[in-house]
Amino acid sequence: YGGLYVKTFTFGFPAFAIEFSLFKYLHAQSIVVPSLVIGVITNILNAGMHGLFVYLWEFGIKGSAVSLVLTHWFIVIFHIIYIYTSKVYVATWSGFSFECLQDWYMFFRFALPGLAMICLEYWGIEILTFITGLLGETQLGAHTIVINMMVIGFTIGSGLSVAACVRVGNHLGAQNPEGAMTVSRVTLAFAVSLALIIFLIIQILRGYIPRIFSSDTEVVELASELLLYYSFMCLLDITQGVASGIIRGMGHQAFGAGVNVAVYVLMGTPLSICLMLLTALNVRGASVGLCVCAGLQAITYLTKILLTDWDKESLRALKVTDGEVSQVREDITFEIQVTDNSGKNGCVESDLKKIRCIVLRRVCTAAVFLSLLVGGILSDWYLSSLQEHNGFSTYTNTSLMNSTEIGIST
Repeated sequence: YGGLYVKTFTFGFPAFAIEFSLFKYLHAQSIVVPSLVIGVITNILNAGMHGLFVYLWEFGIKGSAVSLVLTHWFIVIFHIIYIYTSKVYVATWSGFSFECLQDWYMFFRFALPGLAMICLEYWGIEILTFITGLLGETQLGAHTIVINMMVIGFTIGSGLSVAACVRVGNHLGAQNPEGAMTVSRVTLAFAVSLALIIFLIIQILRGYIPRIFSSDTEVVELASELLLYYSFMCLLDITQGVASGIIRGMGHQAFGAGVNVAVYVLMGTPLSICLMLLTALNVRGASVGLCVCAGLQAITYLTKILLTDWDKESLRALKVTDGEVSQVREDITFEIQVTDNSGKNGCVESDLKKIRCIVLRRVCTAAVFLSLLVGGILSDWYLSSLQEHNGFSTYTNTSLMNSTEIGIST
């Protein structure tokens, strides 16, 4: 059933990619409410389609995958309709141009380390899921419940992380270091407060939450115990997630990638595997290892942020963007010279077109990341045909789309 689900869901990957890009295009302009409204509408549609395909038409697990695929495409369509009808694209996009093929270095400079940040974290968790499968169905079932709760917690933290990334980046780009510092502190304070609330909720309800996912007594009891570990991890993970968003907004993706290499590749994942296979902790070892990973990330990111000289970061942002602006100015100057020499008008129009091409270059670069989906989709189909798929390429493609988000939002 898992293979059939994944085979069907691969048709939603392109929509997933476009969806991320459209989100960031609007968020970078501080336009958030339309995405929220679209999310509410499409979730209602998703619930209706699940009832239609799974229960009424009895498509089973395939119907669930089809519902999600259609949901992602509806999100894309609704965003395009909003962008077109609201005319928010007028000030930032003048149409397609071959100039979008230029000046990709800056984008990849942020996107590739961002890719490493996301992939290493996702892959570390997925490797532990593979190994948990060796410990038995009960432990795998309990671990899966915890992973589902992790996704919920990650989603909550992700919203704050995106907001922090965009606002910090905007303030630094506008040469407003005090604004960037204020945003980082307020967001972190709110994140810690929210994490404490979620921590208390999980502690109180950890005996009941597993019953939502399973009726197996052994699975429920073990999952309840694992949620005790997870409540502490959630406290750390939401904090580090928001802190990583601030790091990305500062343009320090390479630093974040280095931290995740050290935390997940060199320490956290090996520690978890050893605890799972070489001690009596079994699946509990995965939770302990993930807590260690989240804790190390939180400490490192928070230390980096607290020691940040925001005035220097603002100057650094100016230097980073100065290369792009200088190139645009050179192009504009050349156009003006040509216009003056030939006696033609229209230099103002040329000026606007050159500036708008910056945004267009980013959009076209996202198309490059779409091509990376091909390998993941093919591996999905191959692994699922062998009945050995456990979500690895699904996580990979999600990571690639998050890297596109990082590049665009920064």
